[in-house]
Amino acid sequence: MLGMRWQAQNSGAKQTSCRKAATSEFDPERTSSSERTRCRRSVQRVPSPMLMQGTPMTDREKILIALREKPLKVFEIMKRVNIKHQDDCQSLLLKMRDDGAVKFDIHRGHWLAA
Repeated sequence: MLGMRWQAQNSGAKQTSCRKAATSEFDPERTSSSERTRCRRSVQRVPSPMLMQGTPMTDREKILIALREKPLKVFEIMKRVNIKHQDDCQSLLLKMRDDGAVKFDIHRGHWLAA
C-alpha cells in the first residue's frame, strides 16, 4: 500500500518535470540528464499521425479477411477479430449471412466467406 502511494506521488512529479522541460522555461543547467532523457522518451511514445492514415477497419471487414484465409468457428473468429462477447460475434455473423457475405457449414460448424 505504501509503495503504491509513493509511486502515485512520484509519477506526478515526473509528469510535472516533463511539462516544465517542454515549456519555454527549460533550463538545461537545472535539470539532470536522466530527466531530459525521460522526457524525450515520453514524447517519442506518441504515435505518429502518418501511422493513423485511412479509416480503421470494421469488424465486418476483419471477419471477411479472416474467413478468406480459411473457414473458422465462432471462437476462432472472436480471437482473430478481437470481439469480446460471443453474442455480438454471432449476431454480426448472422447479419452478414443474411447479406450473403458469409455462409455457415452446419455439418462442420465453420463459417466460410461467400
